[in-house]
Amino acid sequence: ITENRVQIQTNNLGLRDKPLQAVKPTGQQRIALMGDSFAEALQVNLEDTYQAVAEQLLGVPTKNIEIANLGLAGATPAVQIVRAKSRGIRLQPDVFLFMTNFADFAATSEDDSRFPAYIVQANGHAALGYGFRESRGFRLRMSAIGQAGYWLIDHSKIATLINNRKNQNDLRTADASARSLTCENQQDSALSLIRDSLPTDIAARLQAFLGDLDQLSHAAGEIPVILSLNNLPGCTENERNNLLVLLEKKTKGTKIS
Repeated sequence: ITENRVQIQTNNLGLRDKPLQAVKPTGQQRIALMGDSFAEALQVNLEDTYQAVAEQLLGVPTKNIEIANLGLAGATPAVQIVRAKSRGIRLQPDVFLFMTNFADFAATSEDDSRFPAYIVQANGHAALGYGFRESRGFRLRMSAIGQAGYWLIDHSKIATLINNRKNQNDLRTADASARSLTCENQQDSALSLIRDSLPTDIAARLQAFLGDLDQLSHAAGEIPVILSLNNLPGCTENERNNLLVLLEKKTKGTKIS
């Protein structure tokens, strides 16, 4: 089997997207798409990505809706939140759309030595951890030499692409045990997590992420935030819908689908 190969291009903002104006044009509706490899979609041509197809469908007939693709392969829920705060808000979106893998909450570790991560505190609540800021590599990036490197990233598409690939969390691994569970077992585990907050560490990370989505909406001027969960367990559509209802009760306005 031959793997599909495409030419990867980044735009003026370093995103895998068409050229975008940093300041949203008057009359334009903009959706900020957050996610991992499913959103960035490096395996297909740009015009075939979820973002591009959805943009075409949503823009008919006015063509005044655009989707800014901030997806990054390997981005955990914590990285997606930080990326939305640091880059998404600046694009003045009218809606944030998160495409997040439900299994990531169980598979993601609390290691923040390379990337932001949700760390469970002594009080049982989780919060974003930035342990990587204490590393030698981070201090180098903050130095004059490092800032010169960032200037190169800002002005070179090749450097931007290399940096994006370096930053993706390629150490994250899927939970192999989950794949061996039956549909019923996965449903029971999800119900225990969402309804009963067990296991407590995973539940704390999930609740922190949902809370950060609500805070993101306020920080961005009360704009809607939509969370689209991939791989939500459930043997039937009704069971999955029940889990969505329970999840929405844990938020203060985030729409979950």
